[in-house]
Amino acid sequence: MDFDRETFLKRPRYDAFEDLERIVALLRAPDGCPWDREQTSATLRTHVIEEAYEVADAIDRGDVKALCEELGDLLLQVAFQTELAREAGLFDRGDVIDGIVKKLIYRHSHVFGQDHVEETGEVLDLWERNKQKEKGYESTADRLRGVALALPALLRAQKLERRAGMDEDPWLAVGRGLAAVNDLQPGPGATASPELETAYGELLFALAALGNRCGIDAEEALSAANRGYVERSSEENA
Repeated sequence: MDFDRETFLKRPRYDAFEDLERIVALLRAPDGCPWDREQTSATLRTHVIEEAYEVADAIDRGDVKALCEELGDLLLQVAFQTELAREAGLFDRGDVIDGIVKKLIYRHSHVFGQDHVEETGEVLDLWERNKQKEKGYESTADRLRGVALALPALLRAQKLERRAGMDEDPWLAVGRGLAAVNDLQPGPGATASPELETAYGELLFALAALGNRCGIDAEEALSAANRGYVERSSEENA
C-alpha cells in the first residue's frame, strides 16, 4: 500500500472512509489476518444482517453510545464487501457512491426535477413510481421479484401487498383467515396439519395487508408488542 504504515497505525484519530478501507486492505493482505483473508461476500452475509439489527436495537434503546459503535460495525461491512468486489474487479467504492447519489437524485424528482408533491405520502408514492421506471418494471411479476427474499417475512409481506394488492378487502381476508384457523385447529396433543399452517400463513399475510390499509408498519408494531410482553412478564414475575 502506498502510505507509511507505521505512521498510519499511530494516528490519534481516523475520520475518513479511506482510513477504514486501508485497515480492511491490511487485514486482507498476505501478512494480515487469516480469518479476514478467508472471507467472501457470501460468508459475510449473516454479519451484514446482524449488524443492521444491532443498529436498530441501539436506536430502539435510545443508546447513543451503542448507536455510534454499531454504525461503525455496519460501516465495516460496507467497506469489507466493497474491498472484496474491488479485489475481484467487479466494482469499487466510487461505483458504490456514484450509484447511490444518482439514485437519490433520480428518485427525489420533486427536489431535483419537475415533479411537485406536498405530503409525505405523496413523496413515498413518487419514490415508488420512480423506482419502477428506473428498474424497468412493466408487470406485477416484475414488481414482486424486486422485493428481496432475505427480508423478514412480515416486512416482505407488506412490501409484496403494497406492490400488488389483495384480491379482497383485508378486513374480510382477516375474518376468513381467523375462521379457517379456528376450523382447522388441532385437538389436544395433536400436531398442526399442513392445511392449518397454510391457513395461518394466509391470516398473517392478511394482517400485514390490513396494516398497509391502516398505515401501520407491521414489523414495528409486532416489535413493540414483543417489548410490551417482555416488560409485563418481567413485572409480573419480579
